[in-house]
Amino acid sequence: MAHSLIGLSITALILSGSLRDCASMTRFNQESYDCSAVNAPFERIVFSKTDVGKQGTVEDGTPAKVTITASDDNRITATWGEGMVSINRKTGAVTTTLSNNVKTYACKQATFRM
Repeated sequence: MAHSLIGLSITALILSGSLRDCASMTRFNQESYDCSAVNAPFERIVFSKTDVGKQGTVEDGTPAKVTITASDDNRITATWGEGMVSINRKTGAVTTTLSNNVKTYACKQATFRM
């Protein structure tokens, strides 16, 4: 009886660790900032990966890509052509710096994981 309880306990520990690891793995991850309701120079910025060096897609804006230069849980900073884009990941606020003009837009942040 004691051996079966120990065996069940070990099995439960292994399974719970495996399930926790599987939950952190996603096949698809997308983070987007929808600025269509404000007068931003683009409609939306979409990221599939938010690591430094990765690119995001700029919808209805030129250029059509941003390149991430810094990223943490609170902020993404990226180059956008000759300018910069800084995104507050908690509030969705997007700040653009273009030709020494700095503007902040209240965009809507959304995250999708599958």
